[in-house]
Amino acid sequence: MRLVRQVSLYFREGNSDKVYEIDLCSTGIDSYVVNFRYGRRGAALKEGTKTPDPVSLYKAEEIFQALEAEKRSKGYQSFGDTTDHKEIPVSVGPAKPQFNPEQLPPGRKKAILQRLQATIEGKTSSRFRWKTSRVIWAAGMMRMEEAIDSIYFLATKGDAMQHYAAIWALGRCSAQQAIPLFLSSLKSGSHSQQRIAAAALLKVTAGKEKERQVQFHLHSLAEPFQIAIQNNDTALLGELLQERVLGQENPHYSFLEDLYLLTQEYAWIKTPLKDILLTIPLKPNYFKHVRHIFKLAEFFDDFE
Repeated sequence: MRLVRQVSLYFREGNSDKVYEIDLCSTGIDSYVVNFRYGRRGAALKEGTKTPDPVSLYKAEEIFQALEAEKRSKGYQSFGDTTDHKEIPVSVGPAKPQFNPEQLPPGRKKAILQRLQATIEGKTSSRFRWKTSRVIWAAGMMRMEEAIDSIYFLATKGDAMQHYAAIWALGRCSAQQAIPLFLSSLKSGSHSQQRIAAAALLKVTAGKEKERQVQFHLHSLAEPFQIAIQNNDTALLGELLQERVLGQENPHYSFLEDLYLLTQEYAWIKTPLKDILLTIPLKPNYFKHVRHIFKLAEFFDDFE
């Protein structure tokens, strides 16, 4: 059995401190199960399954998302989804950055660094037009290496959007020191944070670590897609996309996002993927995945 996807949720209220973990696992060719564990934090967790018999990847993802949505509706959340200003645990915490106002660069960069420092020192006020997440996003657009330490420090100290923007900006800046943040977000962040963290890891890592990320996305795909990619078979991948995307009505097509991320390692995948993106209608079930791929393309400066 191979783990394809996992989410860890928690619920705290009064004396209640519970966790709920959901796993989506592959048990063979297009054969998947959704299992769960729950109980009090620190105690032995009870186990169960939502799939007494294995199901297809499409059905398993549907069950996984429905179960996660059910728990979130009851107050469960992941660390990446917190909307208050408590710190989100990261395996390695960043140190408070040193700030020297006499060494600031001129122009827009100076304004961005000053605003980030004001946030770190708790000196923000209502006169600032942009939220901190927007300032962080601007630094990422400009690939401001001077802002890396400040963004990394602030990444876990704001709301979910600030966390997302920080992952995006640090990935754009190729910040090696932020790899623990990317890994933490990939494991326990919201769907959007997981998606951008995956992109950041593919951009920042190299060697065996990058290969692990590539294999994670490859093994998230149904077996026929894996075979097509491993054999560099453009024609077969195109046929599968026509069959699985245009020929079916499913609630989601998240595997298109995994395919796009794999173009960072297998450039040839982009040709059949572009063909299908130019064909599918911008309507429910399809549109959100087109939008997600657009945001990933923006991250990679993939103008094509």
